[in-house]
Amino acid sequence: MIATEIATVQEFEKSLTKGDKVRICWTNSGSAYRAAATVSKVNRESIIAELDEVVQHSHKTSYRIGHKIKAPRLTIGSGGDLWSNNNRVEPVDGY
Repeated sequence: MIATEIATVQEFEKSLTKGDKVRICWTNSGSAYRAAATVSKVNRESIIAELDEVVQHSHKTSYRIGHKIKAPRLTIGSGGDLWSNNNRVEPVDGY
């Protein structure tokens, strides 16, 4: 990412508050997922959001509406090394 892209992401994350609609991206067991969600908490190094839609995880299980997912914030020098294209919160329509 270039400096302007980093600044855009950080400004978006800084502006988030409880109740904001986002798209959350996360990984589990080698698979990547994306879903519409509502921010439930903003921490210094992470954002927690509740899913607004069902996401199929495997043929037997799924993530239900309301399931909480934690994603890292792009905070340089702390949790930023955990942030990635597959582990983040982004605007509903993407960047």
